[in-house]
Amino acid sequence: MKSIKALAQIPVFATLMAVAAHSHAGSFAGRLGIDGGGDKLLSLRFADGDTSSIKAGGGVFAEFGYGTTTPFLDNPALQTDVSFGYKNDSETASNGDVEFRRLSINLNQLVKLDRFRIGAGLTYHFDNKLKTSGQFFNGGSVEFDKTLGFNMMAEYLASDRAVVGLRATFIDYELDGVSVDGNSVGIYLGANY
Repeated sequence: MKSIKALAQIPVFATLMAVAAHSHAGSFAGRLGIDGGGDKLLSLRFADGDTSSIKAGGGVFAEFGYGTTTPFLDNPALQTDVSFGYKNDSETASNGDVEFRRLSINLNQLVKLDRFRIGAGLTYHFDNKLKTSGQFFNGGSVEFDKTLGFNMMAEYLASDRAVVGLRATFIDYELDGVSVDGNSVGIYLGANY
């Protein structure tokens, strides 16, 4: 099974290399945003009566990567975006902390139409850990399996460098054969440099 997965990744890598070799413009990019959605992993009740929850799709995220533009047409332009991301949903109290963190590698193909970009791609999540600490949680962590999901995104280019975007992520996390819905919808601000 492992050799089949490795062979399946070769065409993706070859496509990325071909796009990079034929692209004529590239830039580094960063995104900061917030996502919401997914199944509830933990429900919390605080001493003052407030409640909160940690959700499989929720949290703040940061992504940094590189994008290239392929000379497809002048307008629209075909763009490839590869990024590394960190996403975290957490709660902190005086007697304990909870967090669900995920690391990701994202590959998106986008079409740029004047000041708008729309596209879709793949997201690979790994190091998916739910960690607890403190008096009531006995400190521990569980790690969900590595998983592949799908992204859709739409961006408005407010300037040559500033971006406002919406995205939807479709992904499931698994732990010991149990699947958890990690689907989310989010908004972000980005910068190209």
